[in-house]
Amino acid sequence: MIASHPAICGTHPTNGSIAAEGVRAAVRPMIAIVEDDESLRPALVDLIRSLGYGGEGFATAEAFLAGDGATRAACILTDYQLPGLSGLDLAARFRNRLPVILITARTEPGIAALAAKLGVLEVLEKPFEADHLAALIAAALMPGAALQDNNDAD
Repeated sequence: MIASHPAICGTHPTNGSIAAEGVRAAVRPMIAIVEDDESLRPALVDLIRSLGYGGEGFATAEAFLAGDGATRAACILTDYQLPGLSGLDLAARFRNRLPVILITARTEPGIAALAAKLGVLEVLEKPFEADHLAALIAAALMPGAALQDNNDAD
């Protein structure tokens, strides 16, 4: 059973969803989930795995960077506000190398523009639709997704 969380709205996509169609059983790209919320992190890992991807959760950016997660990840799904390094700090470190999707409960102006300058594919405000996240991950895994130019937010 997939864990649920109030930050994830809608039904969880099944393996027949548009996001999972391109995921072959033999190749399971690993999505790194960097989220300090102890209840949201496992819900996101469950959701990612239900889509047919590998999912691994990290409580902090430092925990993600300390292990081999960065070398195994195909995409980073990170919270904006974390203890220590922030989600934007991670985006800056992996700009043009790994696609980054930022999730946040914060709504102050400027977050999306700054994230775009750092190459973040999209900022998802909590709560977000599970189907929307699934589509974003599928797009993030398209060839060249981490290399896109988001500087038009200047």
